Amino acid sequence: MTLANFAQPDVTLRLDLDGIIRRADLSEAMGGEGLEAWVGRPWAETVTEGGNAQVLRMLDDARTSGLSSFHQVRQRFPSGLEIALEYATVRLGEGGLIAIGRSLEVVSELRARFLATQTSMERDAWRLREVETRYRLLFDASAQPVLLIDANDTRVVEANPAAVRALGRVSDLRLLPELADDDRDGFAATLERVREQGKAPGVVVHLGPHRQPWLVRASLVDAGSSATFVLQLSPTAATLERSEGLPVEELIARLPEGFVVVDGEGVIRMANRAFRELVAQPADPALVGQPVDRWLARPGADLVAIRDHVHRSGVISGFASALRRASGEIEVELSAVTTGEFVGILVRRRSRSLPAGARSGPEAKALLREMVQEAVASVEQSCIDAVEEIGQSERERAAQLLAMRRRDLHDKLTRQASETGAANDEPDPTPGDD
Repeated sequence: MTLANFAQPDVTLRLDLDGIIRRADLSEAMGGEGLEAWVGRPWAETVTEGGNAQVLRMLDDARTSGLSSFHQVRQRFPSGLEIALEYATVRLGEGGLIAIGRSLEVVSELRARFLATQTSMERDAWRLREVETRYRLLFDASAQPVLLIDANDTRVVEANPAAVRALGRVSDLRLLPELADDDRDGFAATLERVREQGKAPGVVVHLGPHRQPWLVRASLVDAGSSATFVLQLSPTAATLERSEGLPVEELIARLPEGFVVVDGEGVIRMANRAFRELVAQPADPALVGQPVDRWLARPGADLVAIRDHVHRSGVISGFASALRRASGEIEVELSAVTTGEFVGILVRRRSRSLPAGARSGPEAKALLREMVQEAVASVEQSCIDAVEEIGQSERERAAQLLAMRRRDLHDKLTRQASETGAANDEPDPTPGDD
């Protein structure tokens, strides 16, 4: 039996008001049976035992109310075949009654088909859920950046954790307008080819805050009303050569000069140990998230000048400034570069040096004499302090040693003055000093 057969009655009986069969018809699905033997017989005699009462009840209901409820009986056909049928009886005024029967085998078949279909749908749903779970695990655990973008407007529908780490937050971002002009046409042509042919060669585009080059391979997932491109991103060979095997963060952390990274607002994002020592902040968490202006001697002015210069020329070197800390200010020299979003600043202590014109000639020689005299005075004072600490018997010997060293030093200064043509301001040792 088919669904179309179920919409038509399988057995139609025309009865008089006494329940005598006047005409019997079968559907095409049961056309092999001859029902002429039923004509002129009471309907109750054509069913198996136990069904007579059901037939009589349907006849009484139809005669009194015009319509009976459904009842199930086993109909015995002239050929001896017995089939379970479900009948309802309707009164046709004074023209008698009509009984309409449907085979319960059809109902059972439809019920079985329904249950089989429902079971199959449940199995498919579980398979789909399992596939979705596997997809989610692979999507999240993949070390390769993967993006799902809407095929209509290239809006990023979803990005896996690897893509977020590599590119930053890209959800709901329209990808095509974000690309450089040199990349946009090639990327759009690749997507169009994937849409038409199902596949296309990879294309190199620059993505992320650092505009890093990525090899992008696209595939199309068509869900009828909506379509999604799956983009797999692979770092290019140039990127791998620059990044693999280079412990950049460790090297920066161990630099002897201070190094600090600030964002566009001047907030510290990373600082190495040397910078922490310069500002007397031994713990890194105490620095990260703080404005770098807090430690600059000219808050606002220095950072603005550095930021403006590096944004114009990309780099600045030898910028004189000072750092403030609890023990006082220290003079430093700042050099900086920018990646667009962040600025890296190298902080170096400024060495106290003489002006260029004072590094040679008589002024330099006079300065050398002053330094030597200061050193001699310091040594003499140390020796005098040592003499006071020793006994009386050793004082004369200590004085002799002190005078000897002073004369030797005076002779050296005299020779140096004669060689350079400058006068020696150191007085001659007195005879009592020998």
